[in-house]
Amino acid sequence: MTKNVAMSFTDLGLSPPLLKAIRDENYADPFPIQIQAIPAILKKRDIWGLAPTGSGKTAAYVLPILEMFQGKTAVKSRAVAVLVLVPTRELAIQVDQTVKTFTNGLPRNVKSMAVYGGVSINPQMIHLYGTDILIGTPGRLRKPWDPTRIHGRRTVGWFKDLYFIVFF
Repeated sequence: MTKNVAMSFTDLGLSPPLLKAIRDENYADPFPIQIQAIPAILKKRDIWGLAPTGSGKTAAYVLPILEMFQGKTAVKSRAVAVLVLVPTRELAIQVDQTVKTFTNGLPRNVKSMAVYGGVSINPQMIHLYGTDILIGTPGRLRKPWDPTRIHGRRTVGWFKDLYFIVFF
């Protein structure tokens, strides 16, 4: 029988700037979902996670995605690299806030944006330029977006430009 060994965020392969952001948010030790998900996502593996409310699921996928962005050169383009699909406006706002919280102080600025119904689509479309991580609800993402705003080209199938798709 193996003994459970306590792990820290340092053991998960995250860079010093991201570890600092984690400490700044007073995160002590990773939750089990984070211990399992972060190394797998850093190895670009698909994962399926199930954990109770408040157990760190959002950070489990946000942290490794932000880590991978740190290794990339910042490119100001229209291409969205990550799509996070969430069921509600409240969750879209929460995930976007989590991304913004952890990007403070990182060497590579990562722009995120939440899009959801109940508000005008025009301001959301205007602010989409340069967005790396798009968090949205299914209803809003079905709207007739100008395809050049999402991926920079007028072709069908902008999903092929994505590095990650997260369904929550």
